[in-house]
Amino acid sequence: MNSQYCEQCGVSLPDGLVCRDRFDEMLSLEFTDTGYGTVHHLTVLAFYVQHSDELTDQGWRGMLDQLRAWFDESLTVSALRQRARYRNAPGPDKPKITGTPEKLRRFAWNSSIWDVDLSDAELYCASVEAWARSVYDVARVALPS
Repeated sequence: MNSQYCEQCGVSLPDGLVCRDRFDEMLSLEFTDTGYGTVHHLTVLAFYVQHSDELTDQGWRGMLDQLRAWFDESLTVSALRQRARYRNAPGPDKPKITGTPEKLRRFAWNSSIWDVDLSDAELYCASVEAWARSVYDVARVALPS
């Protein structure tokens, strides 16, 4: 029986692996097969909302807000990128995304990166979207009303 857990998201891990290993494997699939790559934005957002130890509070909230925009506003990937470019434009008010987090963000997650099915692109995309939706549904309590 495995008693190893991810220090960031708290899920039980397969022996000898960490969530970052799975994330890197998924990115490799997304960058080498366009069928997998269609959900890249959700993969990155869901991973960093769950594994936020390198994000400032502003950075974490920005990623969670992008999940909100995807699920609640039905924005396209292009519109999300445009919004991110605008928010990250050079200037004195540019948000700091990475750095020391102001607080730990701990939630009882219903789904994790380990629930993503890597067997084929269609199942992969559906399970990444389900994982990202679950991450958003759990973490959105942290967003201001």
